[in-house]
Amino acid sequence: MKDKKLAQNIIKMHRHDQRVRNIAITDPYNKKKIKDVYQMDKRHYPILKNIIKKYGLPTFDLVGKQASNAFWNLIQHADYHKEFQKKVLELMKKALKEGQVYAKNVAFLTDRVRDNYGQKIIFGTQFLFKDKKIIQKKVLYPKKLEQIRKEYGLEPTKVTLKKHYKKYKASLK
Repeated sequence: MKDKKLAQNIIKMHRHDQRVRNIAITDPYNKKKIKDVYQMDKRHYPILKNIIKKYGLPTFDLVGKQASNAFWNLIQHADYHKEFQKKVLELMKKALKEGQVYAKNVAFLTDRVRDNYGQKIIFGTQFLFKDKKIIQKKVLYPKKLEQIRKEYGLEPTKVTLKKHYKKYKASLK
């Protein structure tokens, strides 16, 4: 790891992100808690943008696997800046070829970017809540989905759905 300080800053920001999101998940109809998530994302965006500008993509070699993974998750939450997400996705695709990011993170961000542009997703990682159910968003290659997921290190869709029902049960009331 080349930049320990950067890694620590990314991990600290990610811990804050997860703390605020987990509080909101437990009470999804509390408008203040939801607003806190949006405000946090808004504060994180210029920091993330500056990291890319100053250091490039936080890869395994630059910040270690934990911080690189945390950075991806923060980018995943930058939905109000879809052009930025798309730019980072391109950097991640290049880094994946060099073994410098997790394949599953590229899959998740690919789907997030495609969904944000109104396109069908490829890896089946994006869901919505409807009629007290969790529904996978439209997939481009439904017959190949499980194989595609496996190739990128993703668990089967059924396993993911089970986890989502457990995690987001408060949102399904």
